Amino acid sequence: MERAEATAPGGDAASRGRGGRQAGERERRLEERERQVGEREREADEREREADKREREADEREERLEEHTARLRQHAVELRARPASVRERAAQAAEQAKTVLDASEDRVRRAEAALDRSYARAARERASAARSAQWGEQHPAPLERDFTELADRVSELRERTAAEPPGLPKPRSK
Repeated sequence: MERAEATAPGGDAASRGRGGRQAGERERRLEERERQVGEREREADEREREADKREREADEREERLEEHTARLRQHAVELRARPASVRERAAQAAEQAKTVLDASEDRVRRAEAALDRSYARAARERASAARSAQWGEQHPAPLERDFTELADRVSELRERTAAEPPGLPKPRSK
């Protein structure tokens, strides 16, 4: 009696259980993929925030360096105006070279930050593409009908109905 209640009309409990387990497994895999995609997006967002922060810091350093360079140039003008020893000029050249080097390093840091943002953007795009692919798996395209099979069945039915069944009048010929 209990077994009869457990089965639905048109199917048995075993086939329903298999289908349910398969559907549950698919659902679990989809949820895991969505979780992974979400995690990748969070990581990409974090990398982008870090890259933006490094770029802002590099911009601030570059601005300070430009101000420092302007002061150094002014100082250089003043030093040239008075007689300076070779040692003073060498120190000034070394300071200027260091300023140029610092500015170049900041430009490299900004370029690295822009590259990190590009990697983060690419990771978000990959995550979005993965999410789109998952949507396609959840909503498969409708199956196309095989019209040749349908035409064969229609022909077969015509042939059967064209055969003269006993007791019915002959079909009229056109």
